[in-house]
Amino acid sequence: MAWVVGTGGFLGLLAISWGIVTLRTGWILPTARRHVTRPKLHGLGAVLTGASTLLQSLQVGAARLTRPFFVKEEWLDSQYFRDHLPLEGASG
Repeated sequence: MAWVVGTGGFLGLLAISWGIVTLRTGWILPTARRHVTRPKLHGLGAVLTGASTLLQSLQVGAARLTRPFFVKEEWLDSQYFRDHLPLEGASG
């Protein structure tokens, strides 16, 4: 599982760097040049996509940031949510 998180972090950093290069210089990868009409918007989208991918790979304490930040009480009462949500350390 660690290699999946590491790969996500690497791809997030790569997308952020491509987005920054596009924002600063207007340079687009040769395979995407034909499709991109607004390089600044493309660069901003790449930065935001990379940031979200990078945030998913970060870990705070024992929990990853892909876990819910808050838990509603009715989630703990429901068998469905206890089985389908990654509620670490939550007991029902």
